[in-house]
Amino acid sequence: MEIISHHAIGIDIGGTTTKLALINTSGEIHTIKTIPTEGQTGTEVYITNLIDETEQLIEVATAAGFSLQGIGISVAGFIDPDHTKMVFNPNIPALVDYPLTPIFEQRFQMPVNLEVDSNSATLGEYQYGAGRGSQRFLCLAIGTGVGGGMTIGGHLLRFSYECMGDMGHVIVEPGGPPCNVGCRGCAEAMISAPAVVQRAERGLSTQPGSILHKLIVEKGNLNAQDVIEAARQGDTFSVSVIARTGQWLGVALASLVPLFLPDCIAIAGGVSEAGDLLLKPARRNFRANSGHFYHENVKVRKAKLLYKFLIKNNIVVRDRSNMPGCEECLRITVGTPEENQKLIRSIKLFKI
Repeated sequence: MEIISHHAIGIDIGGTTTKLALINTSGEIHTIKTIPTEGQTGTEVYITNLIDETEQLIEVATAAGFSLQGIGISVAGFIDPDHTKMVFNPNIPALVDYPLTPIFEQRFQMPVNLEVDSNSATLGEYQYGAGRGSQRFLCLAIGTGVGGGMTIGGHLLRFSYECMGDMGHVIVEPGGPPCNVGCRGCAEAMISAPAVVQRAERGLSTQPGSILHKLIVEKGNLNAQDVIEAARQGDTFSVSVIARTGQWLGVALASLVPLFLPDCIAIAGGVSEAGDLLLKPARRNFRANSGHFYHENVKVRKAKLLYKFLIKNNIVVRDRSNMPGCEECLRITVGTPEENQKLIRSIKLFKI
């Protein structure tokens, strides 16, 4: 196989983990790394680790004879107009106002672009995923937090902090539990991955037959993927936890759709891996709580760009391939040469 030498580094700073990848302009991932974000306690150790991991990817690229075109960084939160720093995110407050772009540009002497992660996710789904062909495409990502983006005629909607605002804090359960920002009963407080886990843990004491008990004994704790997998295996309690999450998701969609009038909605993020266990109750509650005009022509789909690992923004995972010199590569299809030049723009990578 001919080796294409032009590569870029993609970094996704999420609320829980940070993912890095070395990827070429044909969309083949050469190396993937994951580190804890550690955004609650301080920046020095985390930034040092992030720079070290980036340097290791650069060393890998240099040893392989690759030409690095730049670094794309996506962050969960609001960013400044110049795309130099994050200005708000309660899940990783230690990184707020940290000058990521200039620090990385100075350290690595190459182009660096910072983007809101939900924008990166939305662009990827619009161009190569569930939003293809949509004129008004809304993408809602459910992970550690809940965020989203929208394209209109293929252009990102930006009217607040370089994004479309914070859809995750639309209220779905008035007076419900607070999120990290202080919104009570918002979507993030009710349907995010931590909310799924909390709901499962609270209800387990009355569900002695649930297979989640065994997982807690084996692992010491639960994560959202445990609940999703248990639901897939038919665990009745886990199915009910995911279904309730879907019902609140439906209320969120019923609130958002009259404002933005999308023709297609994609549900992305780790929680979306519950598939129809989540989406069927979401669609039912969306239709039950919105007027006919608002829901009759809206498609609600699972995002398509998730596999075991995912790159978003001009790239879509197709299948695994065992390539010489790459122990665990993903073969990916990208767009035109012009689109490939956008590779360094906020490559979005995360593990589900």
